[in-house]
Amino acid sequence: MASIAFSLLIFCLFSYVPSSSHAQNAAINLPLKAVNLGNWLVTEGWMDGSRFDGIINKDLLDGTQVQFLSTKLNKYLCAENGGGTIIVANSSSASGWETFRLWRVNETYFNFRVFNKQFVGLGSQGLESVSDTPGDSETFQIVRNDDLSRVRLRAPNGMFLQAQMETLVTADYAGSSWDDNDPSVFKMTIVANYLRGEFQITNGYGPEIAPQIMQDHWNSYITEEDFSFMSENGLTAVRIPVGWWIAQDPTPPKPFVGGSSDALDRAFTWAEKYGMKVIIDLHALKASQNGNEHSGVRDGYQEWGDANIDETVAVIEFLAARYAASPSLAAIELMNEPGAPGVTFDALTKYYKAGYDAVRKHTNAYVILSNRLGPIDSKELLAFASGLDRVVIDVHYYNLFSDSYKNMNVQQNIDFINNQRASDLGALTSANGPLVLVGEWTAEFARNDATKEDYQKFAQAQIDVYGRATFGWAYWAYKSTYLSLSLSRLTCSPPPPLSPTPEPPLPEDWFDFGFGNASITEFRAGPDPEILVEAIYETLRLFGLDNITMFCEREKEFEELMKSNIPNWLKVAIVAVGFAAVVAAVAYFYRKYQSRMPPWRSCTSSLDDLTDVGCMLKSVLIFVVLSALSAACISTLLSWLTSPPPPPVFRFSTPKPPVPEYSTNASIIVAYTRSRSIEPETLSRTRNFVGGLPQGIA
Repeated sequence: MASIAFSLLIFCLFSYVPSSSHAQNAAINLPLKAVNLGNWLVTEGWMDGSRFDGIINKDLLDGTQVQFLSTKLNKYLCAENGGGTIIVANSSSASGWETFRLWRVNETYFNFRVFNKQFVGLGSQGLESVSDTPGDSETFQIVRNDDLSRVRLRAPNGMFLQAQMETLVTADYAGSSWDDNDPSVFKMTIVANYLRGEFQITNGYGPEIAPQIMQDHWNSYITEEDFSFMSENGLTAVRIPVGWWIAQDPTPPKPFVGGSSDALDRAFTWAEKYGMKVIIDLHALKASQNGNEHSGVRDGYQEWGDANIDETVAVIEFLAARYAASPSLAAIELMNEPGAPGVTFDALTKYYKAGYDAVRKHTNAYVILSNRLGPIDSKELLAFASGLDRVVIDVHYYNLFSDSYKNMNVQQNIDFINNQRASDLGALTSANGPLVLVGEWTAEFARNDATKEDYQKFAQAQIDVYGRATFGWAYWAYKSTYLSLSLSRLTCSPPPPLSPTPEPPLPEDWFDFGFGNASITEFRAGPDPEILVEAIYETLRLFGLDNITMFCEREKEFEELMKSNIPNWLKVAIVAVGFAAVVAAVAYFYRKYQSRMPPWRSCTSSLDDLTDVGCMLKSVLIFVVLSALSAACISTLLSWLTSPPPPPVFRFSTPKPPVPEYSTNASIIVAYTRSRSIEPETLSRTRNFVGGLPQGIA
């Protein structure tokens, strides 16, 4: 099997491996070279948050953690003892007991879950947190002011909460003031709202809108063209994350939306057509196996355990029965990234044995067992797995998510792959033991000063090491707004040549991606304009735009600004000439004033002598020239002082039809424009990937 020479961004990610008529063959050629179809059937908003933009109050999704400070008492609402008793307002500072996790009922009504996992409600003690499940008595409305951080909390009885005293918070206020002395006014602080998963997006849009949002995403995010692309570029398999709700299609429990099983059916059809294998990965478990958004969690609590084993096995049996007959089924992964110590080893192995048995009722496909995340021995599953047939241990290797990686320089990160990762992988590999899959890895690592060559070396080191995994590897991920995490946007296509002059009008089969104003600041060094143009061009290619035509519509002004930015000696000369002109003009007008003669009159001393036309014209010319020079110099100086040079305008274009996801991603012109706002992390990554920008670019 030809190896895929991974590199990053403007380097080619795939080596071309021609397909042999896409024959349908149930045999599995190991090791697999796969990619994860993350953020398709299980939402991971960190990979592309744009789908959340239409949600009202999208900063108050399920799992958002908030704190409420009484503006009158200057004290925080607090679940006394962390929950199980009354709510007070006696804390000068906020921590766990003063933090409430939102369960969203609709765009303005919420349940508040406290530290010990009870819900705030109206009860026998007044405002208390004693119920383990929310109902009408535990549902409150957050009423926001124009200042969205100032809120009032409407209780189930229709009245507002008020902090009367530090130990007395009641739900009996009917006033409407927003003054600081109003006991019903609170300052709301959002301390965490990082969850952007399947629960957040479906519950955020609600049952009327969410179905269409999800169907549109499933139909467009991954298509048959993607499978064709992957197959043609040497990938042999896909790992597809799914959620537990897929087993209850077409009417899963709300807020989840039915239809993900149909999308998975299409993936199997395309995989068969293009000769690829499929790993079904149960990525999201009911009650959450790790508390992360990709587990389908509602509020960030990890609660999966023994009580959830039977219902999780039922999901595995559904998947095994549904796809057992497909020649493309390579494996079923029983769970993704169980978190230790929340998921105990005993509960995990009990579930893994039951899940393995469920698969074996229907198919002899491989069964994949994911290692736990956390402070555990990576070899803890070896003895258990050795007693099972056709099983695989899945490990995930990222040089991210830890300060220890940030403290490594580029070479140390590469050495870590060649030494530590190679050793870890070798320790899991044995002749008669389970196979090993590096189920997730990426070309990104925890540095913000790496060059393109550094990323290339880092990716290649991983290919060399993870290529020894006996079952194969799966890159994370196929698509993402993060450049190094998006396999589909890394291309081998060579860039078209740059043109130093404006291109002719675009052909009819091209379209504009829009216009961007290049940011030109004062340069400490004057780079050749073509260097800047090429840097902009390369950056756009990083965002997936191939075959770009780009030209400056005011190229002459641009080159003048870029090449010289008006040298200092010329500025001095202009100022000197202007100063001399002003002095001469003042002297000239003063002399005319002394002789009581208008400046446009002849230069004779007699007021009656108007016959000397030449002398009069000379006088007029001097008057006009000195006045114009003075005005021009003053205007130029004021212009330098009050306004920057005008920016040139670039046009970015690409052939029709556009790939759908590029139409939004490509409009981000990254570090070089003022037409879009960008995240600082994106800016930092882009600076690194381009390999260093000319000085002066903002």
